[in-house]
Amino acid sequence: MKYILFLFLFLSVQLLSAQQLIHRSIFDVCYSESKQQPLWLEYEVECNVKVYSRNGLNFKKDKLLSLVTSNNADYNKNVWDKGHLAPAADFNCDSEKLKATFNYLNCALQHEKLNRGPWKVLEAYERELSKEYTVNVRIELEFDANSLQLETGALVPSYFIKILNYNNIIRVFRFPNDISVYNQLFQDYELAESYLIIEGCNEYNQEGASKANLNFREFKPTYNGELVKHTHYSLSYSEQHEQAEWVFYEIKKERILGLVDRTDDFRSDKLITTKSASIDDYKSTGYDKGHLAPAKDFSFSSSAMSESFNMSNISPQHPSFNRGIWENLESLIRKWG
Repeated sequence: MKYILFLFLFLSVQLLSAQQLIHRSIFDVCYSESKQQPLWLEYEVECNVKVYSRNGLNFKKDKLLSLVTSNNADYNKNVWDKGHLAPAADFNCDSEKLKATFNYLNCALQHEKLNRGPWKVLEAYERELSKEYTVNVRIELEFDANSLQLETGALVPSYFIKILNYNNIIRVFRFPNDISVYNQLFQDYELAESYLIIEGCNEYNQEGASKANLNFREFKPTYNGELVKHTHYSLSYSEQHEQAEWVFYEIKKERILGLVDRTDDFRSDKLITTKSASIDDYKSTGYDKGHLAPAKDFSFSSSAMSESFNMSNISPQHPSFNRGIWENLESLIRKWG
């Protein structure tokens, strides 16, 4: 009986831990129950015109989880807005997706001058970009010794970071979560230097957690390659060979969590200006669609996993090689990580 009880408690703790990385139809979020705030959230801009109204919609607790999140009490009679991370306006072409943004998993304690000021303008800017490009967005919340803990228990972020990834460009904006942003331009908060993103779903101030350097400027393509920077890896693409000359990414234990299954959504890479190889190139050839940066190395979020299935990250590999010594080497490298 003691063994069964221990096993039940162990599985319960494991389930709670796994639920910190949460996948929803319109976003992935890493949520901190202790802070009652997201640590990071990722989404793709899906709408740039107003179709449905948000009138009458209110934030609600996620129905699928028993996770402790922020709630109405945290925002009562203070300067903290219920700040959308994945904006309602980015999804209001679909009424159900619009409603899905009003989830406390997608809500953070954001100073009213930030939420209604440069942050709001930056959201409008990403929608404008989406009229021409695919725009992927990652938002991180920074907490430090100065972060205010409310009487309700929720912790107020000290900084909000927004990372825009579009047209082979990565831009990072870092805003203090206070009144100092009032009447300021969002462009004033763009970082010129590299920024360290949170690895996996960990609190970066915990033991064993870390950040990865979001800066690929030092990795140069050869003279005939096109440098492409995705969110989680970069590569140099040779149009002549319809192959990547090299792929670069960083592997750490925080990335190989095994939280996400393979998506197998192979597709042409939209960031390759001359068009990448396609799935049809592999039909009836006898060759596998072999990953260069392995899918299992991106199992910490569904967006990262899906990104690994860009055809620019795929090379024709003989089945005995891809499923043999190459796979063994990938496994060994994950052990090193």
